[in-house]
Amino acid sequence: MKKICIFLFCLVFTIPAFAQRFPLSGIAKLKNSTSVSNSVPIVLNEDLSISELTSVDAFSVRLSYDSFGDRLLLLQNNGNVYEVNTETGSKSLRFTSSSHGLNEVFGMDTDSNGNVYLVGNNRQGDLNQGQIARGRRNNALNFTWEMVAETEPYPLSNTAFDHTFNGIAVSPDDQFLYVNSGSRTDHGEIQDAGGVFPGVRETPITSAILRIPADSTGLYLEDDSTFLADNGYLFADGVRNSFDLTFDGNGRLFGTENAGDRDDSEELNWLKEGHHYGFPWRMGSNDTPMQFPGYDPDNDLLVNKSSTAYQGGYFYDDPNYPAPPAGIDFTIPVINNGPDADLYRDPVTGNILDASDEGGDLKTFTSHRSPLGLVFDTEGVLGGNYNNDGFVLSWTGTESSLLSGMQDNGEDIMHLEFTIDAQSEFVETNVTRIASGFRNPIDAELIGNTLYVLEFVFGGQAGLWAIEFPLFTSNENEEVPSNFSLEQNYPNPFNPETNISFSIPASGKVTLEVWDIMGRKVKTLIDSNLTMGEHSINFNATNLSSGMYLYRLQYENQVSIRKMTVIK
Repeated sequence: MKKICIFLFCLVFTIPAFAQRFPLSGIAKLKNSTSVSNSVPIVLNEDLSISELTSVDAFSVRLSYDSFGDRLLLLQNNGNVYEVNTETGSKSLRFTSSSHGLNEVFGMDTDSNGNVYLVGNNRQGDLNQGQIARGRRNNALNFTWEMVAETEPYPLSNTAFDHTFNGIAVSPDDQFLYVNSGSRTDHGEIQDAGGVFPGVRETPITSAILRIPADSTGLYLEDDSTFLADNGYLFADGVRNSFDLTFDGNGRLFGTENAGDRDDSEELNWLKEGHHYGFPWRMGSNDTPMQFPGYDPDNDLLVNKSSTAYQGGYFYDDPNYPAPPAGIDFTIPVINNGPDADLYRDPVTGNILDASDEGGDLKTFTSHRSPLGLVFDTEGVLGGNYNNDGFVLSWTGTESSLLSGMQDNGEDIMHLEFTIDAQSEFVETNVTRIASGFRNPIDAELIGNTLYVLEFVFGGQAGLWAIEFPLFTSNENEEVPSNFSLEQNYPNPFNPETNISFSIPASGKVTLEVWDIMGRKVKTLIDSNLTMGEHSINFNATNLSSGMYLYRLQYENQVSIRKMTVIK
């Protein structure tokens, strides 16, 4: 039963809808399968510190940083959106389902103007309708809500494998919304909902990343391949459940993805327009065996015989399994170079091996870890070994029979150090655990040098944790002189002018620049030799749009960076 709650978030989170189709005893088992001790998370590196910001109610699923309003938002599955004070931990209710009209809400993101986007689902018996709503910001407390898009109702499988609409990411230029549509099968098997949908596996609108113009209102998305392709709504295909989508500092879209009940590796993908990521014909490093004649699941060492899919009879010899799309090469996931989260089961011997120790390349994480909460240091403000890197959570813990069978831990945070060839599809990363001991960590948000980690529980309260990282300086091994300083601009937020003050210990070359959060320089304020002492300069942001910016002071070989917010 663990697999139900680990990989199929959208079904599990909606206990009321789940209860309509399964007995209450099943829900009790589901809850028990995810219960863990109330241990306190710990950091594994000496340069990190962790503290609990606040407790959160059950079914809290998302965090999003509104850079325009400089506030952290928290989403619950029932549609409630709270503003969290990152200083005190206090929470203020800002929106409810009656505000935006969505139910079963799993996705949230904000744009640079403070507009809020939510992704939800409208279940109608054997059908589901994905929905995207936008809250247009009028002022800090007043928003106008409108429906961006709704899908044509499409078939549910009404099994544990229904992933519905969830992840969303606003493009760095605020022009597009990227949305994960989820999937309805474990590995491409027939799921006919008890004969209601004969022969149906995935449908055109499922297992895809959709791209929708952010300024749309009232779009109707047909469950039709030609319609989605011709209108530019189908961005990428072949993803099983990219529950978390986010952009790195160079504007590249990445998505986490969990595999099915078989011991196939969990994926991290660089998502590109027009690319296909293999599902259901391939997951991680492995081809789905049911597509080949004479498959016998009883002899498949990668199939856990206690798994939901095996127990339900969803692994079988399938002579009608469809062929892969003609003329399409599957894009490989990010390569995991270890040292952590890179275990796999040998399909011949059944032994658990360490890919980095064996000299292999795993695509991407140990089976059944369920990667979530993907974030990047897009501002380049983290110091130590973390600058410009990524971080990802693992939802599953060792209480899962599937993960424990892989001899791996979970419910942790992994540091991702990427090597990316921009001219090809090849991406690799070094993966290192930096914190552990969470209770089903489901989402994360990086604000400055603080990583906020949200836990998920089915009942009671979980934690919202704050992990402090070192700040970046140009030379981590040299002490910054006490009389070299960059002050917080005042006023902040501001419109359109603010003052920036700093001091330098001796005469020398000084550069003061303003950058946007995508790492693009927008203004050079000073680039000259200055005398020792205190200095101040006025900055006029009339020509800049609302949002968060960085101002960067460099004196000789010393660098200091701070944030400021333009509000118009």
